[in-house]
Amino acid sequence: MNQEPLPFPAAPPPKTALILDTETNGVDARPQIIVEVAAILYSLEFGTPIESYSHIIERPSGTISDPTVPRITGIFDDDLRMGGPPTAVWERVVKMSCAADVILAHNVAFDRPLCEADPLFAQNCADYWAKPRPWVCTMTHVEWPDRESGASQSLAALALHYGVGVVSAHRAMADCDILSRTLSRVKELGHDLQALIASAMVPRVKVQAVVSYEKRDLAKDAGFAWDSDNKRWWREVTAEQRAKLPFGTREIKT
Repeated sequence: MNQEPLPFPAAPPPKTALILDTETNGVDARPQIIVEVAAILYSLEFGTPIESYSHIIERPSGTISDPTVPRITGIFDDDLRMGGPPTAVWERVVKMSCAADVILAHNVAFDRPLCEADPLFAQNCADYWAKPRPWVCTMTHVEWPDRESGASQSLAALALHYGVGVVSAHRAMADCDILSRTLSRVKELGHDLQALIASAMVPRVKVQAVVSYEKRDLAKDAGFAWDSDNKRWWREVTAEQRAKLPFGTREIKT
């Protein structure tokens, strides 16, 4: 007797996340180097932080090349000379990630390439990870509940929307803490964090909005970002999100 094949079991929802943020030696610095990293191991199941770690990374000769960095972050070359050994810093961060199902960053397009370009991060991942951890961008991938389309994507705006206080200092741990407290607030409001992040882990493609100049606000309101170098509005979307857009799109291959 023929039987219908059993459905492939769905992946279990993520229970824990590593919230990660970095600070660099300057926006336009060449090369751009991570000078501070912070991480919070966070329980999506219970809506609470478990462990936190932050450290300036030792750079004996100093690397701050952008004068705006000390004004924004308070990190100076002297701080880098007293930072933690890079090997020990990255080992701690990657070991924390071993207990996480997913890595969260509020701007994955910024943080992930910088981390993966660091040979010590990559080496520790190879040493400790049995399988790669997926990255989720809390700025562009997460469909935050009760948020209007086109709302500011900044971390501060997201936190304030849910009534979470924002500190003025722009440091790696300060930003991780803001995201952690925002997640906890969303949990308090009755939302399922595991389901929220699981939905954000659905595969995406990078697409360009096919809109005229006169209708550019359609793309902006749909969460598309302006790429000034290539003169196009772009966003990473799921197949379901793409089908619901009120305008056409073109997949970006590079």
